[in-house]
Amino acid sequence: MTRELSKELATIKPWEEDSSRGYSQGLHSGTLFYFEDPDLKEIRIDDIAHALSNECRFGGHCNSFYSVAQHSLCVSKLIAGAGFSVEAQFQGLMHDATEAYVKDIPTGLKRAIGPAYRSLESNVWKAICTKYALEEELLEVVKWADREALKIEISSLFTTDQRRMFGDLGQEHIEMREYSSFSLGSHGAVRYAFLERFRDLNGRR
Repeated sequence: MTRELSKELATIKPWEEDSSRGYSQGLHSGTLFYFEDPDLKEIRIDDIAHALSNECRFGGHCNSFYSVAQHSLCVSKLIAGAGFSVEAQFQGLMHDATEAYVKDIPTGLKRAIGPAYRSLESNVWKAICTKYALEEELLEVVKWADREALKIEISSLFTTDQRRMFGDLGQEHIEMREYSSFSLGSHGAVRYAFLERFRDLNGRR
């Protein structure tokens, strides 16, 4: 490396750092999102749909790509299929929206990182709830549907041998493809389906 280049690099401030608002992430829309100081104007459903449809579940260790957006659609559809309200379906769709900003981190890694991650995630969730008039506390039916969706995904995305690592959750073989969104293969199709469901449910609240 030349001396001139070395000097030039030393003067560059990392784009993700901002002294007044903390650290930021550049989003698909061209917006900067500040983790510690989220502004409601920086939270956009198009960014959420885009990121979640690109974010693979299970830390990428499933046998085929399955996105957080597909999981969210599955949760929302399970709630609808059980006869619960539009509001519950909407919360189900949005329950993992924070992962558009703070990623889908496996539970074990979250625990290893400690309270710092949980604090950031909580901060972002509160901002999303304010933006979209959501209850911060997840409804019991959303928790149920989240777990049911997990069972469907384990059953469909892992082999019999692999499912053993999930303990009791991996013991059931569940075929519920009408809820699972597996048919939405491409990123674009998943993104579109997520946005369409968001607009439909949000318009009926």
